[in-house]
Amino acid sequence: MNQPDPDKLAKLDPALTHYYPDAPVVNEAGWGPAPGILRALLSGEPRDADIDWRGLLGSARNEGIINFVTFRALQAGLTVPGEISLQMRHSLMTGEADKLSGDFELARIFAAADEAGLRLLLIKGEALARTIYPSGACRPSGDFDLLMDTVQLELGEQVMAELGYTPGAFEGVHMFGQRTWQGRDQGRPFVVDLHWDLTNRRFFRNRLSVDTLLDRAQQLPLPDGCAWIPTTRDALLIACVHLAAAKPHMPVDLRWLLDIFLLLDELEQAQFNALVAEARDTGLVDVLANYCGLADRVLGPCRHRGGILELVSRIDPARKRQYQRCCEQRWYDLLEYGRRLPGWKQRSELLRQTLPYVFSRLGRSSDGPV
Repeated sequence: MNQPDPDKLAKLDPALTHYYPDAPVVNEAGWGPAPGILRALLSGEPRDADIDWRGLLGSARNEGIINFVTFRALQAGLTVPGEISLQMRHSLMTGEADKLSGDFELARIFAAADEAGLRLLLIKGEALARTIYPSGACRPSGDFDLLMDTVQLELGEQVMAELGYTPGAFEGVHMFGQRTWQGRDQGRPFVVDLHWDLTNRRFFRNRLSVDTLLDRAQQLPLPDGCAWIPTTRDALLIACVHLAAAKPHMPVDLRWLLDIFLLLDELEQAQFNALVAEARDTGLVDVLANYCGLADRVLGPCRHRGGILELVSRIDPARKRQYQRCCEQRWYDLLEYGRRLPGWKQRSELLRQTLPYVFSRLGRSSDGPV
């Protein structure tokens, strides 16, 4: 791609924020010293004199990057004050034990799914923790996000129930894109979000084919089995959609931008080009541009920076306004989503699920599906 006009980018770059047009600019002051040390660690040039370790400890923990910072700081041979070093090492060791326990539970789930003929894909944080991070502990996550095809929903719920998981509320496949299941193994609680689409936010649903993601899946070895995860290219687009589909005024965690930064670092040029082409075809190129651009601005120059900034310079305000209308006007959102459903049978099912849901929410404060 050609390099973008520097003058144009100088005006665009500081304006990057959530994809939702009216969201506040990212509050970088709330991150404290965390972005600075992250930039230094990612660039490979950290210096002890540059680090406020006491201030860093709190902000890095809040942003979910404390274990990544600890791992990289130890790797770089930085001098960390004794008390703070103990806290950081303890957090890292606890995280590693937690991920190992999760490995065995994931192996149990995927073994049961394989036996039943259920195709599952481990997506988002838990998949990234085990691939692009130097240690699984470096990427904390509160649940397992598992993606499957809608046609296997009944089978998926049967497998989860047989594994001892208890389901949360269910409003219908068109109302939400996932259902939460809770379980225990040897006394430890586990939470599984069983997805049949990448997000609850209807504007971004039915854009990426779940079948295609499953067909392109890669095997992830585990201590007692294996799981299936998206390709790096697919994982990057999923990470960007996850951020774009968040509630409009939800703050951006540094760990989410770090995911994007590290995913970009794994992509070869041909893979990046193929990703951009697919994002254009699925109507997600502006989302890809926005969040890759935000990661570049906050964490320092990303790989493929020229291509990213070229995409940023071409973000379409009209498409962002369309998303704004979908967020603010629920019926517009419903119609826009229904238009993309394949056939009238699914559209009538959408209406059948919507009316009871709307009446059940009357008089209750809710942000609705996101």
